[in-house]
Amino acid sequence: MQRIAVISDIHGNLPALEKAIEIIDQEAVDGIFACGDVVGYGDSPNECIEKLRELACPVVAGNHDWAVAGLTEYKKSHTERAVRGIERTRAMLLEENLRWLQNLPLYHRENGMEFVHASLTKADQWHYLTRRHSFTDTAWHDVQNNFSIMKGRVCFVGHSHLPTIFLQKRFGRIKFIHPQSDSFELKGRRAIVDTGSVGLPRDLSAKPTLVIYDAKEQVVHFRQFTVEGQNMHLIEAAGKPPSIWENTKRHVGRLMGAN
Repeated sequence: MQRIAVISDIHGNLPALEKAIEIIDQEAVDGIFACGDVVGYGDSPNECIEKLRELACPVVAGNHDWAVAGLTEYKKSHTERAVRGIERTRAMLLEENLRWLQNLPLYHRENGMEFVHASLTKADQWHYLTRRHSFTDTAWHDVQNNFSIMKGRVCFVGHSHLPTIFLQKRFGRIKFIHPQSDSFELKGRRAIVDTGSVGLPRDLSAKPTLVIYDAKEQVVHFRQFTVEGQNMHLIEAAGKPPSIWENTKRHVGRLMGAN
């Protein structure tokens, strides 16, 4: 596959997923991949699962997917609102869609590319990959370990809901990049690409994001979009107040530090 689309963190947001698929249909890609958290928070878990099942695309499990499926602990590790969302989602799911979640793998590897929701390192512990200490004490150490165990040139992740690139430079040095433009050339360097979120964006743009990757040209294209009629209910369900973007600005600043 020379040109692919990667989506992540849909979180039961059907209008956003439908818009993402509409954009992807215009990109002439060879395949679509999903990096987990299909469900959680949003009101349309069955419909989102069925859309992905129709696409027959590779999907890896996210922490919300496994929580809903009863495969990972969530009551102590997630916020109160996240717990409510997980339990509400479980009550809504059709049995066949619950089984689909239970059968999702943690990893997918194909054509020199790797896909995981959070981290290749202890994937079932859902570590965040960030520049500095944030949600786990091992955040930056996990980035380094991911490069150590990567078998391909590019690894795609989600989980943070923040479009990000970790670029491995000469002598193993790692550069953190918060993309300032739509496209970024890898130029033969290994990279971990966080696709951002389709259904629950948390970066400063407040826009859903997906990735188009051109493997032949080694270019990562970030596609941001808007969803007509989309409101803040998913953000609020995630425990974020209407002033989310001011809060997120401070939060992202802490994660990014200086390049």
